[in-house]
Amino acid sequence: MWRPWTLWLPCVLAFAWSGLLFAAHTLGAVLNNLETNPQPAQAWLTKALTGDGVLAGVSILLLIVGLRSPWRQACAIAAWMVIPAGLAWVVFMRSVSGS
Repeated sequence: MWRPWTLWLPCVLAFAWSGLLFAAHTLGAVLNNLETNPQPAQAWLTKALTGDGVLAGVSILLLIVGLRSPWRQACAIAAWMVIPAGLAWVVFMRSVSGS
């Protein structure tokens, strides 16, 4: 039987990871706009920030569902999987943006 406290660590880490990715993408966009030469297309930025927000929302949703239901083990495992999904999202967005 998994206890409710076993969900807090993976969910908080996944939420923090999503927040870090959001901050990194925002910082990258701000620094990219500081250049004086023509800016490259930044259509990827909206998609990257949306993906980061979805990952943060999923981690919060997993915490809420896991605390209210008997599926704590599945929610904890899914929360641990949000972290590599965020890394895969960064790699995907980097390949799509061409940088």
